[in-house]
Amino acid sequence: MLFFCIFWFFSTIRSYKNAEVEKKKLFQMEPDVKQQKLDDIPDGQTISIIWLDGSDSSDENIANQEQLRTFDPNLKMFKDDNECEKYIESQFGKPNIILIVNGGLGEKLVPRVHTFPQVISIYVFCWNKAFHEKWAKEFPKVLV
Repeated sequence: MLFFCIFWFFSTIRSYKNAEVEKKKLFQMEPDVKQQKLDDIPDGQTISIIWLDGSDSSDENIANQEQLRTFDPNLKMFKDDNECEKYIESQFGKPNIILIVNGGLGEKLVPRVHTFPQVISIYVFCWNKAFHEKWAKEFPKVLV
């Protein structure tokens, strides 16, 4: 499941970077709020990727983080949700943020940051998708 989410995420980023037409095709299946946020991003504007995971990094996570660095060499990584929130707040008016967060920390952090205009998408990676989809459905920027 994590592989699928990361694959979908990479497809999203590639689409965003390649062409406006591809971006629209990919995001047609997402909520209107996501499409609106993506349409508001001027072509060529940068994206900042933030990774929040309180656990020790697995080999899979390390490999995924390395792939993410091909899209954002300045990938920011956090283990603490409060520290991550402070960083996101400090980025107001700066690059558009894509947040990747594990399920447990996402459940705590997403309600606090989902309305921040600098956050355009939130990807929750987890092993219990059904559980996390229940709370995440309230937040249109979230994909579980």
